[in-house]
Amino acid sequence: MKTTTRQPPAGDSLPPDLPRPRVRELLAAAFLRPHMLLLMPADRVRRALLVHVAAALLCGMAAAAVRIPSLLERSAGWARWMAGRIERVQLRDGRLAWESSQPLPWDGVHAGWRVDLVDAAQAPFDPRRRLGPEKRGVWIGPADVVLWWRLGERKAVVTRPLLENGLVFGFVKPEWLWPDGLDVRGERQMVAGVQAKVVSGLPVYLLSKSIETLVVAEFYTFLFAFIPFVMRSPLAGGGFRRVYSFYLYASVPPLLVATVYSSLGLPVLDFG
Repeated sequence: MKTTTRQPPAGDSLPPDLPRPRVRELLAAAFLRPHMLLLMPADRVRRALLVHVAAALLCGMAAAAVRIPSLLERSAGWARWMAGRIERVQLRDGRLAWESSQPLPWDGVHAGWRVDLVDAAQAPFDPRRRLGPEKRGVWIGPADVVLWWRLGERKAVVTRPLLENGLVFGFVKPEWLWPDGLDVRGERQMVAGVQAKVVSGLPVYLLSKSIETLVVAEFYTFLFAFIPFVMRSPLAGGGFRRVYSFYLYASVPPLLVATVYSSLGLPVLDFG
């Protein structure tokens, strides 16, 4: 009697009568038996990609969320430090005006940042100025606020304007950020005003960190899948879709581990 065996569909390593594994089973395999992921169907790359994207976005958001308390604490520290040197700050027609107990220009150092407060005679910022030994700082003038930092051990100075030509970050009108105008005086108002802006910007901060984590994770996942495929490694014997699915699932444990280490703030291992 002639017998026939049922062959699995092309590109599929699982017997057709077996149920497809659930996502939680795939994630368990990624942690405990990652080699089993190579037996997954090659046509399920979409589900693997969705799991990878969700894990990267959530891990990025979690890593950013644990930094919120320190972000609020640092912003309050900056506001208190500035309040000890500037009695009142106003924003008029895209230009800063302040009342300072110290004659201008003056400079100081806070949290490793050099701070220069100058009048119109010393503005705009010129990176060729003698900025001192600090590696980073902020230059505050009536019409421009500029962050600057040095590139490694070289003398080159990189700048990023915060306020320039009456625009914040180069494209935001001050009226959008302060509809009622900016006029704060004293430490209490400065701290409250700075922290209110930090809190209002938290959604953008969390979203940007999530997208940043996703972009980095996806780049390396695709790279790790592409190399064995091009090198004709036995790992890619089932084609690019299969090895890509494998690395998409296998990326979840490193993402979780990196998030935990980043959240703990360990001084040696830094994934931030």
